[in-house]
Amino acid sequence: MTRAHAGSTESWWRRPTDLGPTHAGPPPTLPHRLGYSRRLPSFDFASHILVLTTGETFTTNELVDVVQTALLDDRFRPGMDLLFDNRGSKERASSDDLRERAQLFAELRHHLSGRCAVVVDDQIHFDLAKMAANYGKLHGLEISVFWDLDEAIECLPRAS
Repeated sequence: MTRAHAGSTESWWRRPTDLGPTHAGPPPTLPHRLGYSRRLPSFDFASHILVLTTGETFTTNELVDVVQTALLDDRFRPGMDLLFDNRGSKERASSDDLRERAQLFAELRHHLSGRCAVVVDDQIHFDLAKMAANYGKLHGLEISVFWDLDEAIECLPRAS
């Protein structure tokens, strides 16, 4: 599968050999043109959950890259639930961005459970996450949106 970006076509899925080594420690930062750095999306694991922390701003490609890296991590287990910690995000995704992200995560369904919880901290991101949940439903994903991290974790039951 490929998708077009600004006149070029690139594969959104990279083979494990294309990813290079994984790095432990805090999430990497990119220099911002105004002189400060921004955090890239990062991942961690909590029991049966893959936790993606989005940071203030991020692209779909950055999300795909971090998920691909997480899938290669020794702690990853097939069928894990997904939790997006989107608190603190300044990202204003378009409807097309949300539709594309839902489709991309649906294509990873054979790795993940298909259950996802999204945690937000403002109304606009709550509304965007609800829109993403509707797009996800079209692809067989179960996406729930929460204001509270603990409630989000509780909604993702342990597999028996």
